[in-house]
Amino acid sequence: MSIETRRGIATGIIETGKRGVVECQIGETKITLHPDLVHRLKEGDDILVAGDLSEDGLHALALKNITQNKTVKIDGSNQVFIIGIGLFFWTLGFIFAMQILPSGNTTLVIINSGMSVAGCIVCIMAISRLLRIKRAERRTIYGAEEQR
Repeated sequence: MSIETRRGIATGIIETGKRGVVECQIGETKITLHPDLVHRLKEGDDILVAGDLSEDGLHALALKNITQNKTVKIDGSNQVFIIGIGLFFWTLGFIFAMQILPSGNTTLVIINSGMSVAGCIVCIMAISRLLRIKRAERRTIYGAEEQR
């Protein structure tokens, strides 16, 4: 899935009631804004958003308010926390699996190996999300400069 961008005048800004999530329109495209991006947006601002395009519109990961010359992205600290938790479970599962392996108890080895694999998958998903946020931020910064 690639990062899509949209530029235009923000109209029809409304709160959705989902923990600070805001929706607006840029032309015909409905834009869903994460609460981290909302504080830089006012009705009638010229904006460039980058994010994931789905059937219900564009889910913004980064926003450049060209009117105010400000760029914001979704805060990645939650993803870093998730990476830490994933690494913890990966390490813990690996250590326990290696300690139990000589005992021959395959059920415990499988459970601990599964915990290790799950921790690894969680880390990969969180790192992927962080990279998508960073890529979206770059698209808004450089995309706004190219469109001037």
